[in-house]
Amino acid sequence: MQIDFHHAVTYVLARLVGFPHDDARMIAYAGQYVDDANNQGLIEFTNGVPPFYHIASAHVLWDAGNLRASEDREVWVPFHFLPGNNGQEPGQALDTPMIRRLVCREDSPLARDLWRACKAAKNEANWRQRLGITTHVYSDTFAHYAFVGLLNEINKVSDLKFTGAGWLDKMAEWVSRGITEVENLGHGCVFKCPDMPFLQWSYRDDEGNLQTRDNAAKFAHACDRIFYYYLWYRDESTERQISAVDRELILESFRGITDPDGGARHRKWLILIREGRFSFGGLSAEQAASLEYAPKGEGSWKFDALNTKLDRDIPGTKFTPSPHFDQSNWKLFHQALIGHQEEVLRKLLPMYKISLSA
Repeated sequence: MQIDFHHAVTYVLARLVGFPHDDARMIAYAGQYVDDANNQGLIEFTNGVPPFYHIASAHVLWDAGNLRASEDREVWVPFHFLPGNNGQEPGQALDTPMIRRLVCREDSPLARDLWRACKAAKNEANWRQRLGITTHVYSDTFAHYAFVGLLNEINKVSDLKFTGAGWLDKMAEWVSRGITEVENLGHGCVFKCPDMPFLQWSYRDDEGNLQTRDNAAKFAHACDRIFYYYLWYRDESTERQISAVDRELILESFRGITDPDGGARHRKWLILIREGRFSFGGLSAEQAASLEYAPKGEGSWKFDALNTKLDRDIPGTKFTPSPHFDQSNWKLFHQALIGHQEEVLRKLLPMYKISLSA
């Protein structure tokens, strides 16, 4: 999924379930920042503040980190392609080849255990950031299912087709020729097809089986499930559902906003939110401004914490932190990121007896 879902739709769902604007915008920012936090290492300061270690939850497309198995295991697996254990509970699927158990599956038992870990941390100062991260990873199981977050031939596809014509057909031809040197990582073989809400498409998987997808329907189902888990997280009755009017607008927007660029779709979602098209009502000018998303530079969490406009950290750079660095959203996010990564790699995968050495 891209910024239209991870930021705008996450905000919509948080508001629909009852989170106030400020909580919802932080949950949504964290949800998208998972795709933009591509720096890692030790942050050193100019004023004697102890160094702060942070990790990355994403790589840019052409980053050499995508070709390192250790980076795949620490980044793509826990944050974008959560292993699905063949859709089975802990202690099951042990006779299934490990690479098949590593395949991402929507709403798997392992993904549900991830929600339990998130709720267990709800009294921490970074609960909003942790909830946004969990929402991102869970959402991606509805887009990235059937692929593995490792370089592996199981991710290869053939006979890629779309419903419709025009630039989609050209993209299909491009994808079929092989578009990147990391095409066997995750869904690289099908480019951004799993992430575009309006797309209907099909392909044959590595075993030759025909797979058909209606992204809008799948994304709408993701919304239903996230809404459920948000209610559960808030200790509210999970009998309540997204209203018919709101759900119709969500599905209509998935199908009708067809810009190939995620940023363009995101801007149209923000207009829907600002204008009060959803049942939680419109936003004030101040609220609308606070919902704008900037991954780096002025207006970003990183700028607020470190007073830097750098997109990529330069080794050896020392930063001058803001006076409220310890309580900054950026620091809280990175602490939550480490907590999430450890939960997946050190607890859940061992509990399911899943090995990343496949």
